[in-house]
Amino acid sequence: MEMSRIIFQRLINHAKASDTLVMNADKGRYIKRYSDPDAELMAKAAVRDKRTITRQMRAVMFEYNERRYYAFFGFTFSCGVPSRMPEGLTELDATPGLFAIAVTETDVIVRATPAEIRDIIEEEYIGHDHYIGHDLNDVANLFPSAIFVEADTNYDYTEDIDRVIGAMVAATYIDGPIAFDKDTLGAAGALFTSGSKFIPFDKALQGILSISWSGFYIELYRCIEQLYPVPRLVDLLQEWSSSQSFCDLANLLQTRLGWRPREDESLIKLIAACSESIASNLIAAFDIQFDEKSTPSEIAGRQVYAMRNGLVHFRNNHGIPPLSDERWNAIIVAMIALVTAAYTEFGLKYHQGS
Repeated sequence: MEMSRIIFQRLINHAKASDTLVMNADKGRYIKRYSDPDAELMAKAAVRDKRTITRQMRAVMFEYNERRYYAFFGFTFSCGVPSRMPEGLTELDATPGLFAIAVTETDVIVRATPAEIRDIIEEEYIGHDHYIGHDLNDVANLFPSAIFVEADTNYDYTEDIDRVIGAMVAATYIDGPIAFDKDTLGAAGALFTSGSKFIPFDKALQGILSISWSGFYIELYRCIEQLYPVPRLVDLLQEWSSSQSFCDLANLLQTRLGWRPREDESLIKLIAACSESIASNLIAAFDIQFDEKSTPSEIAGRQVYAMRNGLVHFRNNHGIPPLSDERWNAIIVAMIALVTAAYTEFGLKYHQGS
């Protein structure tokens, strides 16, 4: 009942904010009961995490009775359903329990007009003749559309809300600002569902939600940037043992000795430690020529770093020329492959040491 009270009070407050008075505002209201298990879910579910991603896009993760659920606002499926739900997620029909948790925990913005709110709730309340609760659909239509899923706990990625949101964005991306092709969305989805758990998925999520190609590129670069100390630390620990994680060692070296790795050099070393296809795919994506005096990892690393500098720094005559969507798709796919490979190779070392 408390969740129902919160939901209806939010509707009343929304109408009041527009100087619309809802009669019988002090009366109790609730959403019709669906089943005993659903009522228990509403009362006992434990909220594990939640995100306010944009003004419209919200998500909440909750668990009950050893089952894991997610609710999302702000995601749009083509023709109402995704072409393919991310692996490990099964869409559920809305129930009062799922809906109540989604609305109360995400603080999603009411979408209805004050008049629509009055029409639905003003004359229906506890104590009114034959009142048996509000129909779920009537109340749900006053809020943005929600998607509910059950997450298979056998899939490790479903423990991380950023990974699940990223996978959902990749699966539902239709009218976004970036012209992703099918291969790019597939690669992005796989990054979130199958990539190393050590990838900074909050950065990858910011990337896929960017309004520009350059924004996505920079966030993927930031994922790689975190690993820059690792190649040098691998060499160092062959001569000097330490139980510290590479992350802690890198922080100590920077704060105590003022040392930080050279970005271009570290990037080349990271690429060289990955399979040869990583460098080859980057070279092909950027459409650059092989230099017989340089290794593929050197060619690829210099170009990735040059692109980063051109996007980050404003210097006359040193910007990045306009690239086609086709070229950008290839670059992003190659960068995703680099992130995936680099964290497979070095992610554990960075967080836990040798």
